Amino acid sequence: GVQPGYTISNNKWYNMSVVVDKPNLYFYINSELINTTNISNLGTAAFDSDLYIGSYNTWTNNWQFNGRINLSQIYNRSLSQSEVLQNYYRGKIVTSGLTLALDAGNLVSYGGDGTTWYDMTSSGNNGTLTNGPTWSSISGGTFSFDGVDDYVSLSSSPLPDNFTYSIWVKRNGDGNQGTRGI
Repeated sequence: GVQPGYTISNNKWYNMSVVVDKPNLYFYINSELINTTNISNLGTAAFDSDLYIGSYNTWTNNWQFNGRINLSQIYNRSLSQSEVLQNYYRGKIVTSGLTLALDAGNLVSYGGDGTTWYDMTSSGNNGTLTNGPTWSSISGGTFSFDGVDDYVSLSSSPLPDNFTYSIWVKRNGDGNQGTRGI
């Protein structure tokens, strides 16, 4: 699961944000602070691996997400709690430090065909759709991940010491390991 004692229901949209402000990591769901932890508790593998959406791969495990994803963002800085809230309400999104913006509902990011999910920032961190995540106009444009082998791989570029990752997800089912694949 996402956090002990916190349940992610199927068929409901969630905004999840991870804010790294070393030495701490702040985890938000729908703009509510759910957990704070010291990064040293996570180990270096959490930040030294390739970047994927819909899959979390380690040498010994492979977790896949079963559900829909429509927006994914990475910032090269730690967003404040009020900025996390601003993005949650999907008004004018925070653009300062935005280095990745993938939006399945925006024709500039994905036109409905092909295996490239285009980054809408000048960073050019395009994603490659792997093993067939399928696009649909549902909810304004989403990708559906099968929970078996679908994922998006991103250009491998190291994350800065402080960063924010935000994603909108709707879980269909557990996949092979719950929500870890997000």
